[in-house]
This record gives sequence, C-alpha cells and structure tokens, in this order.
Amino acid sequence: MVDESAWDDAAAKLAANLRIQPERASADMRARIFHWYLPVMFWLLQVRTPGTCTIVGVSAPQGCGKTTLTQSLVALLGARGVRAVALSLDDFYLAAADQDALAARSADNPLLQSRGNAGTHDVALCVDTLRALKAAAAAAAAAAPGGAEVAVPRYDKSARGGRGDRVPRSEWSVAKGGVDVVLLEGWMLGFQPLEEGSALLQRSAGLPQVNEALAAYGAIHALVDAWVVVKVRDLACVRRWRKQAEAAMVRRGAAGMSPAEVDAFVDRFVPAYLAYLPRLYTEGPDGGRGKPLLSVTLDKARRPIPDAEN
Repeated sequence: MVDESAWDDAAAKLAANLRIQPERASADMRARIFHWYLPVMFWLLQVRTPGTCTIVGVSAPQGCGKTTLTQSLVALLGARGVRAVALSLDDFYLAAADQDALAARSADNPLLQSRGNAGTHDVALCVDTLRALKAAAAAAAAAAPGGAEVAVPRYDKSARGGRGDRVPRSEWSVAKGGVDVVLLEGWMLGFQPLEEGSALLQRSAGLPQVNEALAAYGAIHALVDAWVVVKVRDLACVRRWRKQAEAAMVRRGAAGMSPAEVDAFVDRFVPAYLAYLPRLYTEGPDGGRGKPLLSVTLDKARRPIPDAEN
C-alpha cells in the first residue's frame, strides 16, 4: 500500500520533469499521471529484484506515449535511488546496408521494404546488449573491480533522407556501472508467431515472411523479467495519434509527414497489429510464461480506462 504523501511527492516530481505546473495540467494529463505513470512506477518498485538488473518490456502501439512514459519512469525511479535506463526496440533496427540487403532479397514483400516489422531488427545485438546490462549489474552488486560500462546502440530515423541508419558506435550512449532497471519499449514487443497456415497470416501477402522472422524475437522476450502492456480498443487511434504528432512537428517548423503519408506509413504495420494484438491481449506477451504483468487500456485521448469499463 502506497501512502498519499508518496503519491503527491511523486506527482510533483513528475510534473517538474515534464515541465508542467500541476494546477495547470489538463484533465487528460492528470489522468495519465495519476492513473498511468505513477501506478506503473509503484508497481515496478514492487516487482523489481534489488541487486540485479530487472528488464521490463513495455509493449504499446505507436503514438500512445511510450517514450514519455519510459523517460518519466527513469526520472521517477532515479528520485528513489533506483538507476534506470530506457531503450527502444527501434534502436536495434538493422544498419543501413543490412536493411537495404533485406529489402532487395524481399523485393516482393512491401512489409520489409523499410524498417518496422519483425525481420528488420538486429536481434542478436539486442540480446547481447541486454545480457551485458545484466552482467554489469551483477558485477556491480558483487563489487567487482573495473566498473563495467555497456555501450547502448542508438538509431537515427532521420538519416538517409528518412530511411534511417544506426549511429556510429562512437556516438552510442553508455550505461556506466550497474543499472537496476531497463525499460525496453517497442510497438511489437511480446508478439508471438502464429502457427503456419493460420488464417490471420493470409490477410497480407508479406505476413508469412514476417511471421517466420518473429520466432527469433523469443530470445529477447526470454530476457524480460516483467511486462507492461498498453492496450487500445480501436486501432484507428494509431493513425490519429501519428497524425497529431506529425502536425505538431510541422507547427514547430520541423519536417513532418502529410496525412496521406502517415496513412501509407501506418499501412505497413496494420497487418501485424491485426495478426498479433488479439493473442497479446488475451495470453499476454510471449504467452505470459508466468512473469509479472501490468496492463493498461487507453482511450483515444490516451487516458487510461478504469478496469470496470474494460
């Protein structure tokens, strides 16, 4: 049980981190803070294992606010002496040459012509990075000499005219010493491959190849210790949220996609959403496997929906 003063203190710190004044925050933002961000933070404090690196998978659709959530959690946990880092599955996209080679080999598959779907990530790099973070935490807990540092890949989506590329290793971020919590977020994290011949795979000509590639992601899921799943009732929210984000970028003077370009962009992901979200929502990430799981359902305004209404 978390007392009221702890909630108030955490809310004040989060508001400062988000650079908002609590008394001026919108009703939507207050709902996110008190019914989404803070409950997740207090839950993480309960399920993490002190003295180890607890990897938390955050599976959530595009545009719902994964980055804001994970960055907020890093700040909130840090204020309690818990070192956390936020990673994105996007940071492990294939480097440019490998992505181009994949697209060439899969010329008849529109789902693999650019980054996004299963098969376009460097799964081995992600697994190696997560294992290194766990090993560094174990070494720190044992007071091993040397103070291990772990290089964490980063991906530049604006490179190559928007086709993207991994940034040079010299520009990767570095996690020094032991990290207590790793927040790994991704729109397709926790998806399970479907059985060969599933009717769901026939909805898109390119989906069977994506489904085959998805099997390799089980190596990532095996390293996850706990899961947060953010659900949406209506997949149309993904398009709406993405268009809102692009419009905001244009208003700030940055380059942004037009509504038609957003539709074309999202179309590449819809087959996977339709195929894998039902199982994710009913069985949990990667089949559940008995790991701690916290689920949050959002409405079209990104406000959490009470359990009684789900």
